[in-house]
Amino acid sequence: EFIGEIAVDSGLIHISDPCYLTEGLGASWEEFVEDLGTESPTIKEHGEGTRLTVETHHGDGFYPVFADMKNGRIRGIYIDFLPEEVGE
Repeated sequence: EFIGEIAVDSGLIHISDPCYLTEGLGASWEEFVEDLGTESPTIKEHGEGTRLTVETHHGDGFYPVFADMKNGRIRGIYIDFLPEEVGE
């Protein structure tokens, strides 16, 4: 089920518990990106939790988000980084 679009200005999607959003990110954007390393996706410690970061590999833009629903609850999400290829 289509639930909307996510805007990307960094070429990255970052998922974490918002309670830890400001913990462990470093003092600057450059330190945050350096900490990501070169692998994508990455799951790393983030404050007292973990964070998932995924490169879009297609840069900035708006990417459609779909939810896998079960009994009215979100079971999972899917972000389509190649929306122009849908239906090909």
